[in-house]
Amino acid sequence: EGGARRAAIAHVPCLDMGGLCVPGAGLLLTRPAAPRKASAPARKTEFTVSLVRVEEPECGPQGWTWVGAYPTLGTQLVRAMLDRGLLPQLGPYCAVESERRHRSSRADFILRRPPPAGAPGEGQEDQPEG
Repeated sequence: EGGARRAAIAHVPCLDMGGLCVPGAGLLLTRPAAPRKASAPARKTEFTVSLVRVEEPECGPQGWTWVGAYPTLGTQLVRAMLDRGLLPQLGPYCAVESERRHRSSRADFILRRPPPAGAPGEGQEDQPEG
C-alpha cells in the first residue's frame, strides 16, 4: 500500500496466469469488496491479483504491458468505452448489445447503426465481414 512492499497471500483467478506469475513479476492487487451476504464463507486471502506486468519483446517499444487476470476485465473495459462513446473509429452507433449469438459463435458486442436520415427502423445491424 502506498508503494510499500510486504509479503502477502493473494488469490489468482486464472491459476498462475499461464506462467506469468513468477517471482519478481509486477502485480496489481485489489482488495475484494465485502461479501454481499453475511453467510458467505470467509476469504482465505487478503488480496486478489487483477493485473500482471509482462515484459516481453512483443510488448513494443515500451517493453512491457499489463495482462488482465480476469477474462471479463477486457470486456468490461470495452463496454464502458462504448457506453461513453470513446471509440469513434467504430463509426456512429445507436445501441450496443452484449453476448449475442450469431450462427455457432457468440459476439461480445453487436453495434447497431442509426437508421439513415428519413428511413424507418431502429437501426441496421452491422454484419460481420467476410
